[in-house]
Amino acid sequence: MKLYTQEEYDSCSGNTKLNFQCDYCSVNFTRTKRKERFKLNTKLCFCSSECSIKYCVQNRKTIEVVCIQCGKITIRTPSDIRENNFCSRSCAASHNNKKFPKVERKIRYCKHCKAIIDRGKTVCQACIDLKTVDWNKVTLGELRQKRLAQKNSVIRTLARKAYLDHYGHHSCLYCGYDKYIEVAHIKPIFTHSLNTTIGEINQLDNLIGLCRNCHWELDHDHLTLEEIRKKNRLKLPLKN
Repeated sequence: MKLYTQEEYDSCSGNTKLNFQCDYCSVNFTRTKRKERFKLNTKLCFCSSECSIKYCVQNRKTIEVVCIQCGKITIRTPSDIRENNFCSRSCAASHNNKKFPKVERKIRYCKHCKAIIDRGKTVCQACIDLKTVDWNKVTLGELRQKRLAQKNSVIRTLARKAYLDHYGHHSCLYCGYDKYIEVAHIKPIFTHSLNTTIGEINQLDNLIGLCRNCHWELDHDHLTLEEIRKKNRLKLPLKN
């Protein structure tokens, strides 16, 4: 309760203390005008936050509601009442899971052997191990029709796999660098006709393992095949 008049409020300064009476415990207390001006729209006055909480608990309206899942009676304030009321999150989850069941994942099958496979895959691991695709029958033209971008990336990936599976991860044939090698084609991919098969392009005698620097030098005519053949540290059969 406010114990001052509007005239007293208008005439005093910001540091002037105004008199109040707590609406819960009826204790008289003071508050400066500077703090009071932020609470002009409040009708109730309390001497402390404890009195404010006790007043709200004592005077708030509550309604008994029944949980639609387990039938337990709970107490809610008017603002907390919904169309469907639950006593706990567990009851809410049980009710909503029955009403809105989770969508079952579609079972995916391997396109070759029809075995069940994981999401995001089209071929099972067994078919991958058996090398289902026969690259000796797929031509360069057929592969480029299926790929709109990076048309030669599959050929390079297969070439690297074939080279490393046969010879192992070893050093550059020219300089001996053994941290990382790139597998280059002695006869470049673009020089083959569209009727050439991928297996023919990636024949072992057409592949050569070079470090990145030597590969760049070979592609830009700073290094010749004759110089590589002379060193040929692993004595691999190279196509002429």
